[in-house]
Amino acid sequence: MSHAARLDKPVGGETGVAKAVCTSRWCDYVELAKLRITVMVVLTAWVGYVLAVPMAAWDVVTILAMTLGVGFSCVSSGILNQVWERDADARMTRTQNRPVAAGRISVTQGVVLGIATGVLGVGILYLGTTVLAALLALATLLVYVLIYTPMKSLTPWATHVGAIPGAMPPFIGYAAGTGSLSADAWPAFLILLVWQIPHFMAIAWLYRDQYASAGLRMLPSVDRTGRRVSAHVAVTSLLLVGVAAMPLFARFGSAGLLYGVLALGGTVAFAAAGVWFAARPCDGRARVVFITSLLYLPFVYAILAWDRP
Repeated sequence: MSHAARLDKPVGGETGVAKAVCTSRWCDYVELAKLRITVMVVLTAWVGYVLAVPMAAWDVVTILAMTLGVGFSCVSSGILNQVWERDADARMTRTQNRPVAAGRISVTQGVVLGIATGVLGVGILYLGTTVLAALLALATLLVYVLIYTPMKSLTPWATHVGAIPGAMPPFIGYAAGTGSLSADAWPAFLILLVWQIPHFMAIAWLYRDQYASAGLRMLPSVDRTGRRVSAHVAVTSLLLVGVAAMPLFARFGSAGLLYGVLALGGTVAFAAAGVWFAARPCDGRARVVFITSLLYLPFVYAILAWDRP
């Protein structure tokens, strides 16, 4: 689902025990599932549910089904993505030790696990929440795996296409609670949609040489001057300020003063980091954008979910 990412670095000074744990088959399956990303995706789906359903009407069974359904669907997309990109992953230092790329889990195993978890996730959403939530999850999975993933080797616009399935979890959570999508579901979706561009541009800038060697046409790997990267980061960072202001209007949920002060203040700070990078692209500034993006999203989502009318 979401294609949010982290900066993987080798960790030195591991003990023999730590190495034994990290080379176990269990560790391979955990890495294959990308559990940290899955947890983040599930949390964004929870935000959608909170926006849709008043606390007094929360249903434990629905929340559990939504959590499991979104979680398994996200795991599925991550597994199938790794199967598809195994050759590219093997050529990149930051991904060459992924289980499928390294050959510790076979392609057949990956495909079976990916399809099984996808069917399980969509099925749980269908049986335990609403038809719309299940359909949105299925569409997200198909677009991510069959459109976004192969596009990465063809065009730098893949990042923008991938941002659409990446932003769907709040919609899925909202639909799980109501069976429909209303205007107040849109801000959470759009914040996540726009946020992904500076977030992933920062990652791609830091690893632009590796992406280029792997044949993945991320914008920083083909735009060696950084002019187009700067434009994309600056425009989307500033656009995020307008998108983040949407909940302040009655049509989109009527967020309160707390959201207006803290969330918009945080958005302006994140936008400033993006514009600062765009003024002179370099690794140090890209790292600041990346770290700021990781702090920004949970901060704004938490306030959006809390400061309800």
